[in-house]
Amino acid sequence: MPSPIVILTGASRGLGLAVLQLLLKHNARVTALSRSLPDDLRALQSQYADQLLIVQGDVSKPEDNVSAVKQTVHKWGGIDSLILNAGSIEPGKSTARLDQSVVTYPLPSSLVTVRR
Repeated sequence: MPSPIVILTGASRGLGLAVLQLLLKHNARVTALSRSLPDDLRALQSQYADQLLIVQGDVSKPEDNVSAVKQTVHKWGGIDSLILNAGSIEPGKSTARLDQSVVTYPLPSSLVTVRR
């Protein structure tokens, strides 16, 4: 059975990085869409060069999402799973007091339909 092909957003640290590590250990092929490229993510790229494709981008920008999908399909021929982990609220801000006019809902810009 071929290894699954996954796009994971927000993979540079925290929960996203932990999920990425688990996926790679279980032989998944992963495209990580991340705004930043910290040392931990770069180390995984070196260790899992055949399994990990890193696309630097922002999920709030539709063109970055399209790029991640296109690069994934080009490299591995399709997509089996999508894990939407990227945050869209500035770190340290309280959601309870957040002005609703500044809240962006990333789901529409994160989902792209792909057909095999």
